Amino acid sequence: MLLLPFLAGCTDASRFFRQLHAEWDAARAVLQGKESPLAKKSHPRRDREVPGLREQRAQVIQEMIRVVERRAVADPRASLPLVDAWEAGATIEGLYRGRVWSSEYRAREESSGFASGRAVQVFIQEALSFEEALGRPSSWTDQSARPLARPTGLGESSGTSVKEPLPLPAGRERRAALERVFSQASVFTLKRLLGELALECVEELERQGRLNDWYAEWAARLAAESEPGGAAVDFGLAQRNRSDVAFHRNWAREASLDRIHWEVLNRVHRILNELDPETEGPR
Repeated sequence: MLLLPFLAGCTDASRFFRQLHAEWDAARAVLQGKESPLAKKSHPRRDREVPGLREQRAQVIQEMIRVVERRAVADPRASLPLVDAWEAGATIEGLYRGRVWSSEYRAREESSGFASGRAVQVFIQEALSFEEALGRPSSWTDQSARPLARPTGLGESSGTSVKEPLPLPAGRERRAALERVFSQASVFTLKRLLGELALECVEELERQGRLNDWYAEWAARLAAESEPGGAAVDFGLAQRNRSDVAFHRNWAREASLDRIHWEVLNRVHRILNELDPETEGPR
């Protein structure tokens, strides 16, 4: 389900409004048989038309549903509209945001208990890693640990008084602030926030021409930390589990930006899934 572009209590409303309007316009264009305007703005590194590309994309979409929403794909045919949208020019970011900004995902955020302490600590570790790569802190505030705000109609109120959000401190106080704010967040909230920060990081590093090297170092580090004695996270494919920087760099040089986006998102979600085993659903 698409979210209406009116988010009550959203702590970064202008950014969400811009993104939601852009995704809505892109979805409308695709449904009308036109090319997505987001695709026109995307980097030239697009998927090459090769035999089996549609099947590959279907596998990615099904993996996205399993890993992001932690639910089984009972009928693979249900993912075909998303594959059609991807082939018509939609981006993986738009398809992904359609999952994590949906009412179904929000319900998971609201109904899940607190994330495990290990999940919170790795969330903070990776958030600080993304912020370091970006060269700036995220825009999170003291209210960012809340579930995704419920949509309201124009002129309507959510019925609750929302305090002005306070930005989190940077520098030496940041880790302590992140621990304080996110210690009682749902793992689904952590997954959504870290995924969004990961997308921001990928886009900025691609703009700077640093994406391939950063991705290779980051993917190799996660794989090394997941080897015996570490977190033991299976990222879904044997190649993803390799702690070989050169291998990941060579892959990134040949990959489309959509594929790099998904490889980063996949790892973010799988790590937090693995470290929060109390949450029901596939990891």
